Amino acid sequence: MSDPIGDALRRAVLLKQYENAMAAAVAGRLAQAQWDVVALLSVQDPTAVSPGRRALRLESLAKKADALLTEAYADVARMSQANLGALGKVSVDLSAKSLSDASGIPVARLALPTREQLRAMIVTDPIQGAVMGDWWKMQRRDAKERFRIEIRAGLARGEGVQALAARIRGTPTRRGVISQRQAEALVRTAVNEIHNRAAMATYASTGLVSRYEYVATLDSRTTPICRSLDGKRFRLDDIKAPRPPQHWSCRSTTIPLLDGVPAPQRMTYGEWLAKQPASVQDDILGPARGRLFRSGTTLDELVRSDGRLITLDELARRGAPVVVAPPPPPPRRAPGPAGPAVSQGLYTGLYPPKRLPSVKEVLAEIDALHGDGALPTIELAEKRMEALGKFRHYDHGGKPINILLNPKSSAPDVALAHEIGHFLDYSGAGAQRFASVSDPRFAGFRAAWKASKEFTDLQARKRMFPASATYLRYLERDEEVWARAYSQWLAARGTGPAAQRMRSQVDGWLNHPDGRLHAGGQWDWDDFEPIAKEIDALMEGLGWRD
Repeated sequence: MSDPIGDALRRAVLLKQYENAMAAAVAGRLAQAQWDVVALLSVQDPTAVSPGRRALRLESLAKKADALLTEAYADVARMSQANLGALGKVSVDLSAKSLSDASGIPVARLALPTREQLRAMIVTDPIQGAVMGDWWKMQRRDAKERFRIEIRAGLARGEGVQALAARIRGTPTRRGVISQRQAEALVRTAVNEIHNRAAMATYASTGLVSRYEYVATLDSRTTPICRSLDGKRFRLDDIKAPRPPQHWSCRSTTIPLLDGVPAPQRMTYGEWLAKQPASVQDDILGPARGRLFRSGTTLDELVRSDGRLITLDELARRGAPVVVAPPPPPPRRAPGPAGPAVSQGLYTGLYPPKRLPSVKEVLAEIDALHGDGALPTIELAEKRMEALGKFRHYDHGGKPINILLNPKSSAPDVALAHEIGHFLDYSGAGAQRFASVSDPRFAGFRAAWKASKEFTDLQARKRMFPASATYLRYLERDEEVWARAYSQWLAARGTGPAAQRMRSQVDGWLNHPDGRLHAGGQWDWDDFEPIAKEIDALMEGLGWRD
């Protein structure tokens, strides 16, 4: 039989990682909107017109910013409703499975919450006093008003367009037009609310549970109210009994107390996880963080701040009750990737499903070849644009934001690998900077590039095509050379279907009459091999490959 207490605690850890996923997705969309609003300033610079025309320019700018913000918050509202609806169903299924295993009653014979009840939890039941859609509307209105206030204040002080852009983006000590902190708090609170509502509704529907225990995450950030409620037991039919969330960003949960079954001994998340074998710890936290947990790092440090994300599919699969068996002896490690998997640095849960399989094949190709330097997690998204893809980060050594792919790209696999190359360069090898530009570890790579025939040909093309000189100079920037080389290295060294497609895409460019000028600087395969060998050595030097 399953242990419903242990199952509830296990799911609470996984739920934090799903919170991370939703928060990252929302943050990525709002960051994109903020960048789009900043870009408006270069198109309709309010400082570039006479004072008499400035009011009209400001009004036009504000209307366009309003439209961008309205679209962004509508997107996150739809995203939130869809994900929370799916989360409610998963939470019901997992709670029912746990109670079924503990009681011996098949799930099919248990009465469960109806679809209408689940929909009401998401759409009409309030979260901290208002429904989810209204909270997003309030944040949207706040962002619109703050845009007007900041632009007017900046113009009154005589600030230039760069200073106005900084007001929109925000600084380390001053929030921008969009409050990412408020958005994150709303997401985390909503995930906790919907999961607990669904679980409590399941307890009540089955008739197997009449009491529950309040469980708080006990650490230095636990609020007094949750600390005081931790471990206390309440009747399920008491509508005045406290249930999580008790406040914004609440991390508490509940565990069911089965009727007729002696109440279990009190146990926290960390205590429960510490008693599990390493295989279970690694499944929940990941191998690297599992080792940190066993060495004494607290669970809250690992789950809340590491940025590890899981999708709903993973929550459903890994949150199900498990029968723990003694772990087998670890196999000898074969030569291959070292360090965390690169795919852990990309959240794909909101990527269009019809194109997601090819994306996952590229990520699998990468993970089979090398690890990374513990990347932060950013979102992978689509956007129609002239470029095939784009890696985005804040200015002046700021944090990475996301990777955008053009859905109409003629070479989608190479484009994805190219942008991941930028991500690895900026956030894996570099500390919020492109390591390929000056890092001594890349010296062999830079020398191999400058010794290649493609480098010589690029210098000649700059002389032959002066109208394209700006673009060709862009191609020879160190970070662009690295990203192109990284994508071609994956095509050359990979063995799966994604690598085969990438080789075909590169060949398509190389065989085009004007391919190198049109698509940009890929190498003939023989010319590329010395560069590939330098990347082999670099991967080992970075500790990303054994």
